[in-house]
Amino acid sequence: TDATVIWTATISIVLALLAVVAATWLTYRISKRLVTPVNWLAEQVSRWQPGDPDTGAMANLLARSRIPDDDRSEVGQLSAALRGLVERVHDFVRRERDFTRDASHELRTPLTVIRVAADMMIADPETSPRSQRALSRMQRAGRDMEAVIDAFLILAREDGDSALLEDFDVSTVVDDEAEKARARLRNKPVELVVTAYASPRLYASPRALAVILDKLLDNACTFTDQGRVEVILENDRIIVQDTGIGMSPEILSKAYDPFYRADIFGRGGKGMGLSIVRRLGERFGWQVTLDSAPGVGTTATIGFTRHLID
Repeated sequence: TDATVIWTATISIVLALLAVVAATWLTYRISKRLVTPVNWLAEQVSRWQPGDPDTGAMANLLARSRIPDDDRSEVGQLSAALRGLVERVHDFVRRERDFTRDASHELRTPLTVIRVAADMMIADPETSPRSQRALSRMQRAGRDMEAVIDAFLILAREDGDSALLEDFDVSTVVDDEAEKARARLRNKPVELVVTAYASPRLYASPRALAVILDKLLDNACTFTDQGRVEVILENDRIIVQDTGIGMSPEILSKAYDPFYRADIFGRGGKGMGLSIVRRLGERFGWQVTLDSAPGVGTTATIGFTRHLID
């Protein structure tokens, strides 16, 4: 009687608990089965880089058996849409790189003709001083354009392209670019010096480093009217310091924006220099930073976080 009631209640409670446990376990299994493909898909997509040349492998990976076979399922539809997106992004990146490479190559020939003609006219003793000044500006513009073309050609190549990489002495690049920069200071009371505390070697692109240095030194020479420009070479960085007019925090925050120019300075430039510097730095894992103050000068640092040879 009383015992029967207790046993009945106990059995009912146990059965209810078992039912709850069974329902919870089934819910968990079904939820896991539904969520696992989504999590896996999210993980694969998070590791994909739009510039990765092996985009086809990514598209194939999204079609593996872990994705539900039923194309009518939500995950199946999502994976199909992502495969299409991967292929479209791959085509876009390829077209952009091809255009950049082809356009840069095509610009090289007329630019070389202009540069050689300007060199010959400057060397002609019958050229008037006024023409000499105009030709000198043409030479500087030609050098700037060559640096931009070199940067575009480097950026248009695939990551890991062995044709870009070589073992080189950083001090050689620094000395070459410093010598070129001194020509820009001929008519200014500005001293350009190189101070080497180390002699690091890199396995990377010497031309990429040369373009970055060229742009930083060009800015330093342009915005320094008197005083000193110093290039400091340390074991894991290059520092370019100047005593120029400097930049305010507002200008400094926009310095890397493409085509941004601080027109209040009234200096030359097309606003692409620091944008290219940052892109080249990111390409090779070199951190480029700026520190500046109005009336004090600017310090630019190239940090070699990658490609250093011990």
